[in-house]
Amino acid sequence: AGTTTGQWTTSGSGTFAPNDSDLTATYFPSAADTAAGTVILYLTSTNFGNCLSVNDSLLVTISDDPLVNAGTDQVVCANTDLFLTGLISGSGSSIQWTTDGTGTFSSDTSLVANYFFSSSDTASGTISVVLNSDSVPGCLIAHDTVMITITDAPVVDANYDVTVCFNNSDVQLAGTVAGANTTGQWTTNGSGIFIPDDSTLNSIYQPSNLDKTAGSVILTLASSNIGNCNVVSDSMVITITPPPVANAGADKIICNGD
Repeated sequence: AGTTTGQWTTSGSGTFAPNDSDLTATYFPSAADTAAGTVILYLTSTNFGNCLSVNDSLLVTISDDPLVNAGTDQVVCANTDLFLTGLISGSGSSIQWTTDGTGTFSSDTSLVANYFFSSSDTASGTISVVLNSDSVPGCLIAHDTVMITITDAPVVDANYDVTVCFNNSDVQLAGTVAGANTTGQWTTNGSGIFIPDDSTLNSIYQPSNLDKTAGSVILTLASSNIGNCNVVSDSMVITITPPPVANAGADKIICNGD
């Protein structure tokens, strides 16, 4: 059967553990080996008696670890999409985004992607998004996680449509803004004015003569000071009806005693 012992040697400068005579040893490449990218390991027979020694070699290719960066943690409003920009380096060449949420990615294999929140995501208020490297032979899959905090979107209500008379047309407004902020701004498609101003939610709207002549005007209440949220708005219609007309007839002259 010949000898069953051997000795490992290397073209590099790494080490064998537990030693170079253990046939199932582990080779630990040195920094120089890693920089070189390849190293040749030789196994040579020992204690071969009157035989010539025999050897065999194997080439070890050393890949850089894949590295990924999912970006920084983000605070995002519930009525916006999450914008992701990942990075991959080292031996990795492709990625996949995953999440503990239930939303969807515009593309889970693109470094630049959007994530669309589900109703469960926004209800929970936080999700994690993970960037994973592809599987590289001999390397562990790399992961990086970003935490996403989801803030409430503004909720805006301009209140009900109203009908007013031409000669009594001032309208008491009662708009509400809730959620991430409680401020708003009124605008009109007419030319009336808001009293005391357009940022008071319960302002009075005073239609202009042009508004009255047109017969209707649309008021829009939009959220303001929205931070990282998209603007939310709601509208109401003011219908202005013609004034009543009273006609008592022509003046008359009557004779006293008739």
